[in-house]
Amino acid sequence: MIKERAGFTLLEVLIALLVLSIGLLGLAMLQTRALSCNVSSTYRAQATNLSPFIIDSMRVNQVAALAGQYNSTIPSPLTSCVSTVSSISGTIAAQDLLVWRNLMACTLPSGTGSITQITNTNTFTILIRWEDNRCDQTAASLTTSFSTSTDL
Repeated sequence: MIKERAGFTLLEVLIALLVLSIGLLGLAMLQTRALSCNVSSTYRAQATNLSPFIIDSMRVNQVAALAGQYNSTIPSPLTSCVSTVSSISGTIAAQDLLVWRNLMACTLPSGTGSITQITNTNTFTILIRWEDNRCDQTAASLTTSFSTSTDL
């Protein structure tokens, strides 16, 4: 009777190794997905930090902001990140917008943004967009956006 069951233990060990291997592959995929979503959340945090940057600039230069000098549509993203923005000419609003656009180019992939003043109010909407499909890979569009509104 012992001879009939001699290969059965080896088969059990092989099946256990197969189940363990599949479980370890699942854990590896889970870790990869978590790291991917972590990068996406970092981009969202960067966008959240870039919004108050331009809002504070607008509050400092409130007369120009209410005159519409900060209103901008979504331009094409800057092609590269400049480490120092020097010799900027133009109005303070134009300088602030250039620095803001450069910060978006440095921190977000294809980062760009717009500022819109709601007509006859002191309310502004800041929209920041960037390309990211790391976490939601089923999304048809690569564009992710963050929007905030503020009163000056």
